[in-house]
Amino acid sequence: MNVLVAGAKGFIAQHLMANVGAYKWLPVSRDTHYQSKCIGDFSEFTEWEQVFVGADVVVHLAARVHSKGKQTSGVYDRDNCATVETMALAAIKAGVKRFIFLSSIKVNGEGTNDRKPYSAYEAPVPVDPYGYSKAKAETMLLDLAKSSSLEVVIIRPPLVYGPQVKANFRALMRLADSPCPLPFAGVDNRRDMVSIDNLCDLITRSISTPEAANKILMVSDGEPYSLATLIATMREVNGRPRRLFYLPVGLIRIALRLLGKKHIAERLLGNLEVDISETAKILDWQPKVSLRETLHKMNSREP
Repeated sequence: MNVLVAGAKGFIAQHLMANVGAYKWLPVSRDTHYQSKCIGDFSEFTEWEQVFVGADVVVHLAARVHSKGKQTSGVYDRDNCATVETMALAAIKAGVKRFIFLSSIKVNGEGTNDRKPYSAYEAPVPVDPYGYSKAKAETMLLDLAKSSSLEVVIIRPPLVYGPQVKANFRALMRLADSPCPLPFAGVDNRRDMVSIDNLCDLITRSISTPEAANKILMVSDGEPYSLATLIATMREVNGRPRRLFYLPVGLIRIALRLLGKKHIAERLLGNLEVDISETAKILDWQPKVSLRETLHKMNSREP
C-alpha cells in the first residue's frame, strides 16, 4: 500500500516512517529533506492532485502550531484548514481512498478540571486560533467524507513526547535533570500524554483498519500522569534522586502567575484527561509503550 506522508520532515512523521515497514512511504515536505518530495509552502502549492496520484492513503501531519509575531487567526485557518481542504479535494480527484488527519486535543479545550475526560462525541470548545483551525478542518473533512468516496480518519493527540521532541516536554526534562530540589511533591494532577511510539502505532493501525473510516480517534498512553510522577520518573531514569518537597499547589500557581507564566501554570498543575475507550474498541487497540520505556529511549538516543 502506498502511503503519502505530508509534513515528512516533522517529529511525528520521522518516527512513523522509521519504525514501520509495512507500507511504501511517499514523503512530502515543504523544504529540503532526505528522500522527500519538496514542494515549498503547502498553502501556495497548486499541484496536489498530481502529487497524490498513486497514493492509497494520505497521512496529513503538517500544521501551523506556532505563529511568529502578531499574526491573526487567519494564518492558522489558512494553513490548518483551507490548505487541508485543498489537499483533500485533490485527494478525491486523484483516487485516494483514505485521508488521515492529525488534529489536536485542543479541539476539545484546554483542560478537564472539575469535569470528565474529553471524548470524541462532545461539542468542541477550542479557546485559541490553533484549536479553532483544527476544529474547522475536522468539520470540513467529515462533511467531505459524507459527499464523496474519501474515507476520513481524525486523530486527536494530547502532548506527544519521545526522542527528539522539543518545546514544553523538553523544557520539563531540563528542569527534572537539574540537581535542585523541586516543590512538586504535592502536585497530584492528572494529565494525559502520548508516547510517540503509541501514537505511531495508532496511526499505522488506522491506515488499513476498515472500522476507522470517518471516525474521530482519541489517543493517549492510557493513564494520566501527575507532575510529581513525571518529575520523579524522569529523575529516576536519569539516575538522580527524586528530591521533591511539598509546597501547596496554590502557592506554586501564584508564584508562576507573578512571574508571568499563567499558561504554563495550567499546563503544569491542571488536569487534562482523555477517554480512549472508544478508540480501543473501534481499532482493537491498546497503548503498548510506557512513560518509563519512552524516557529510557530518549536517554539512549540523545546526548
